[in-house]
Amino acid sequence: MADPVYLFQSQPGIRRDGTDLDTPFYNDGTWVRWQRGRPRKIGGYRSMTQHANGPVRAIMMDSRGGVNSTHVFSQWGIQRVQFDNNGAAGNIEDRTPTGFVADPLLNWSFGSMYSSTGGTYSAIIAASSPDVNDIASDTTGYIYAGDISTNDPLVQVADGAGAIRTSGGICVLQPFLFVYGSNGLIRNSNANNYSTASGWTTGGANYASSNNIGSQKIVYGAPIRGGTQAPAGLFWGLDSLIRVSFTGGTGIWQYDTLANPTTVLSKNAIVEHEGKFFWPGTDKFLFYNGVVQELPNQMNSNYFFDNLNYAYQNKVFGVRLSRWGEIWWFYPRGTDTECGHAVIFNYRENTWYDAVKQRTAGAPAGVFRFPIMAGHEDSSDTTLLVTGLNLTTSALTAPGSPVLTFVSTTGIVDGMKASGTGIVTNSLVLSHTATTITLDTNTTGVASGAILSFTSMTTAFVENNTVTGSLSGATGVAVRVLNNSINVSSVTGTFVINDVLTGLASATAKVQSTPVSQTLVTQYQHEYGYDKPIGQSTTPIESSFTSRNFGYAIAGPFEEVPKMLDCMTRILRLEPDMNQIGDLQCDVLGRSFAQDTESVINTYTLSPSDSFQNMGDQARLMKLRFTSNSLGGFYEQGQVQLSIEPGDERSTKQ
Repeated sequence: MADPVYLFQSQPGIRRDGTDLDTPFYNDGTWVRWQRGRPRKIGGYRSMTQHANGPVRAIMMDSRGGVNSTHVFSQWGIQRVQFDNNGAAGNIEDRTPTGFVADPLLNWSFGSMYSSTGGTYSAIIAASSPDVNDIASDTTGYIYAGDISTNDPLVQVADGAGAIRTSGGICVLQPFLFVYGSNGLIRNSNANNYSTASGWTTGGANYASSNNIGSQKIVYGAPIRGGTQAPAGLFWGLDSLIRVSFTGGTGIWQYDTLANPTTVLSKNAIVEHEGKFFWPGTDKFLFYNGVVQELPNQMNSNYFFDNLNYAYQNKVFGVRLSRWGEIWWFYPRGTDTECGHAVIFNYRENTWYDAVKQRTAGAPAGVFRFPIMAGHEDSSDTTLLVTGLNLTTSALTAPGSPVLTFVSTTGIVDGMKASGTGIVTNSLVLSHTATTITLDTNTTGVASGAILSFTSMTTAFVENNTVTGSLSGATGVAVRVLNNSINVSSVTGTFVINDVLTGLASATAKVQSTPVSQTLVTQYQHEYGYDKPIGQSTTPIESSFTSRNFGYAIAGPFEEVPKMLDCMTRILRLEPDMNQIGDLQCDVLGRSFAQDTESVINTYTLSPSDSFQNMGDQARLMKLRFTSNSLGGFYEQGQVQLSIEPGDERSTKQ
């Protein structure tokens, strides 16, 4: 009589909640997803730049005119990275506003809109709010804006009373810019106009307005389909979800409370997919599809909420990977203070699983077809040596005049090199007063409000070469060189303010302020191949999946197997059906009873050409674990077959 052959299968997803035995789903997994009900290795990722200021709290991806870019937001300000359609990136550019004060508590929200004033262009709008460790904080930050396609520093957004500040953030319901924050505040600009002169003026023909529509802080806003009442948006408060719709007339906007009470765990954890919104509340997952409902999760809800470090809940963020039908929520687990784990909801397969990866922000695919994430997995601890500064002019400089005017020239040193629109490149500062700077060359005309750069570098420093301080005698290796700063690592000694730095090719610069510690992190292009290329090094990414328990004693996962035969199960042969690149390791896991410690009974190596693997291993409760960990390694499971038979009648315990 031939040995019976059974289909080796578990239900899609990884169940972490409940007991190890009480599940028909896959029991464990590492860097694995499900498609068509089968496990498949998640794609690889590579570095686009390792010079981003960290931790990154938000990423805005933009594509226009054949150019892709990301704006990355951190406690240090705003940077831009440009890259081609393959993900090859150029140098990182600093767009941090003049006078920006670094703050480790800063969180960010962003949007883009058409600006009809001050020169027409597509604008990037970004709001900083110091609530990264307390979503309910009422402390306010600033709003910044600028042309999305340039590398100029952003500038503060203001109304007639001064800089607009917010504790919540901003969103764009085209063509209006919305600002939201404490005490239910929702405020909007005039159409396509956030200028000081007319963008925030209420009454008359303007549509600008301001309303407190709730009792608690508004933490997130997003546009939705408005139909005849467009534009429209959803605004998440700490205790409610509110719909805002345009009506025009004297009222301008209609406000509808859709849910109260409800909760939101983190302002950056709300993810939209095809008009539906998904987010974790403080104790369950939720979604909105016309009404607020609980998102069922019997797979890893306890795994997530029981292990989340709630002290840092506002660092939780979500990102959609639409090709795979997934929403990833990264979170700080246990005693972690930054996100290092993720739970994954697959809305296409209607299941859940998880991953371990250090990421702090992400952006979904768009015109650029790869998702982008940033994190501290490949970070470098550096010392930031500031060698220059940006200043904003306060008056027009006529063509032919070398004298620039500012509100303050604090930080300027004679001999600095100047650059910017209207200035001859590398003009030198001959002299300065408290409010003026005289250059060694005449300008071609500099507008009032122009942002100019001044640096003490005589020649650009070279990355990976030694930098030495004249006063301190400290040395370090240049990791990143920007126009007005140098980051060094492997430091010996302590750099100090006024150190004259020297490097290769007679490069010199003067340290303008007290050096500070700064961590540089990586921006990654995800779903790129199956490995991890970082710089000149490529390493494999381990991926594995573990089946549910099976055996004659419990029948699973083979429903046609007779149930509850108290004997061991012997595997005779495994017939793989895999889309496979590289070898797979197959571990046979076994134990006698549910409470016993599991052990590896045997290990086999499966090559892509193997038709079958003879075995002979037995246990009362069994699982199989498949692992890929070779360069270029990949797998996608098909209909794997197992030949099994009853083993010894006695269990291994009495």
